[in-house]
Amino acid sequence: MKCSEIGSRYATALYEASVGGEAAKPDRGEAAKADRGEAATGRAATNQAQEAILIQLRAIAEVFERNREILDFFAAPSASWESKEKVLRKTFESRVSSELVHFLLLLNEKGRMGILADVTHAFENLIDQAQGVTRGFVRSASVIDAEQMKRLEETVRKVIGKRVIFKFEVDPSLAGGLVAEAGGWTFNDSLVSHLTTLREDLGRKSGALI
Repeated sequence: MKCSEIGSRYATALYEASVGGEAAKPDRGEAAKADRGEAATGRAATNQAQEAILIQLRAIAEVFERNREILDFFAAPSASWESKEKVLRKTFESRVSSELVHFLLLLNEKGRMGILADVTHAFENLIDQAQGVTRGFVRSASVIDAEQMKRLEETVRKVIGKRVIFKFEVDPSLAGGLVAEAGGWTFNDSLVSHLTTLREDLGRKSGALI
């Protein structure tokens, strides 16, 4: 999804706050190896923290989207930004990360709460780029278990060359199998697709006999 310039700018600010921004250290032999080990551990921790922020940010954005009166309150000039800040602090302090609380307060101060959904998509894109991840969507005729999900993600990763994170949805209209979309690719292994291919093959064969 393409994000607005203003949404991307605010998302970048949140991303930088979540990274912490430590400078790289010069190589010093054994000390450098230890530093690299610590850096790898630090990156893993940062990735986890960013994913946690993304989950929280996405949940907040979804609530705002479903409840128009919330967005109307933050957009209303009749309510002071101080009163809006009080609502934000009461609702989110101690419930979400401190970086996200500060970010929401910044959006409120700048009168930008209305771009929260756009910021969420842009923040997700930044995380994916940094981690070499692409996100995809899977529709399946029935619920997919953890082992099936793992095999599917690994199969798609080998094709597109990136780690894939899928969102899943049950779609009974497929009758059987699944359809996966990721990185501009579509993998259709549904029963409907197989039946369509079978009909096309039979049609071609019937035409050849005429």
